[in-house]
Amino acid sequence: MADGQLAAAGGSRRDRINVLEKYELRDWAICLDTPAAAIEEAVRAVGDHVDTVVTYLQERSRAA
Repeated sequence: MADGQLAAAGGSRRDRINVLEKYELRDWAICLDTPAAAIEEAVRAVGDHVDTVVTYLQERSRAA
């Protein structure tokens, strides 16, 4: 995923994922090509920092 995609998905807060905003969760799901539910799970598990969420999702996909 390109840095430009991450920047576009996050709006004004590009370093955090706000799962309480449906439009933001939808944009991150599209950007990360991941279901919104998986992003919500990741945020609950590791917090809302984009880098941490991306790492968590990558590790989960490798383990599957």
